[in-house]
Amino acid sequence: GNTYSPVGIFANYQQNVNISNNSISTATGAYASTSIYGIELLTASAASAIVSNNTISINCSGAVNIFGINSGFGASGVSNTISINNNTVQNCVFSGINACTFYGIYNSITGQSGLPATVNTNNNIIHDIAVQGTGYLYALEAGSATNLNINGNQIYNITKSGNANLYGITGHTGVININNNSVHDFTTTTGTGYIYGIFDNAYPTNESFLNNTIYNLIHNSTGEVYGMYLNTTNGTRNCSSNTIHGLFSAGGAVSGMYQAYSTPFVNGNYIYDLTSTTAAGIVNGIYIDGGTNTVVSNNFISDLKVIYYENKNPYN
Repeated sequence: GNTYSPVGIFANYQQNVNISNNSISTATGAYASTSIYGIELLTASAASAIVSNNTISINCSGAVNIFGINSGFGASGVSNTISINNNTVQNCVFSGINACTFYGIYNSITGQSGLPATVNTNNNIIHDIAVQGTGYLYALEAGSATNLNINGNQIYNITKSGNANLYGITGHTGVININNNSVHDFTTTTGTGYIYGIFDNAYPTNESFLNNTIYNLIHNSTGEVYGMYLNTTNGTRNCSSNTIHGLFSAGGAVSGMYQAYSTPFVNGNYIYDLTSTTAAGIVNGIYIDGGTNTVVSNNFISDLKVIYYENKNPYN
């Protein structure tokens, strides 16, 4: 191992940098005593940047954190744009046992002030990721921006073991659009960490979650599973025309959608085939927890199951 972070491509204090059409990978079982980055944009206030059409694979047995793409560019921007589009993060493995957090794509500006004007994370593919240990796994952590667009991404075949959460898509603050994404085939094999298909738990101005498809989120231990978990305090939220199905936990609660606070408009969603197999199992199609002037209309909810057999043959 070394005392410095291995980075495939590193940029710092750049204006209008364009990092495109690169292929970056590690040797199988690579090791670092610090973090590993495929592409890192460290810091550049009010800068614009393009990161596009790159392919990244990281396979390691030891690291503090792993980042496919990490951007800290663009803080305190007025009209700047950070575009992280059309990239592929694939075939990544962490086989260690320590608390290594994995980020497929990460906009590390996550506060409420000093934000980039626009951050786009669109049409990326993140797939076939397997992470052991007790660190969290974030497939696409889009952070914060005055305008935050997370559209048309495909995230699938993600496996996590160890006692930590697994997140598909996460946004924080700004006018947030999370539309037309596909999140599917997540598996947690051990521990009590939760699975979230789409997650927001911050202070957006307004939010839209439209036409997303989330399915086959499987927890084979005792953690909870959420197709969408939206717990935000400001603005309005439009959550419409999403499809969520095939959610399962062997020992925890399962919810198609969890909606808290804000002013939610929840319309025309399809939610079905949700299962928990525990004596204290709880399964919710749509869970409304607080909020103002909430509208829940024209949703299809079906096939919600709590299955528990207490040392009995279910066929007798």
